[in-house]
Amino acid sequence: MLAFGDKNDNKAYDGDATDVFLRSVVLNDTDDSRINYTFNHIAFGSSQPKADRVVWTFNQNGTFGYLPDQNLKNNSKFVYSDGYIQIVLTDARAVSDADKKFRSAVVLINSSGRVEVCRKNDTRAVCKH
Repeated sequence: MLAFGDKNDNKAYDGDATDVFLRSVVLNDTDDSRINYTFNHIAFGSSQPKADRVVWTFNQNGTFGYLPDQNLKNNSKFVYSDGYIQIVLTDARAVSDADKKFRSAVVLINSSGRVEVCRKNDTRAVCKH
């Protein structure tokens, strides 16, 4: 996962000479995938992802947006302020549904940038894995 400042506004990271590198998080080694992950969008008032496998953006004012199309173009338009970015992390070695649920974490980011980690006993639909 990579965070960068898109100085040339083309929605892609073009290296530090063109864009500004901010942060990166390595979730898996290329030879040993230990974590399955997905980024979804769940609209406010909804219980299921409106769009899954989203690309998301963070703006300087703290808002988050998403785009369901992973093939970004210069004219790609992000959607803002209508729900949560849901990040689901699961142990890749978990086999049964019960193990996957037990060995997973769900993180929510609302449209204003507030982050919340769902507790295991949270019954809200947005916290289901």
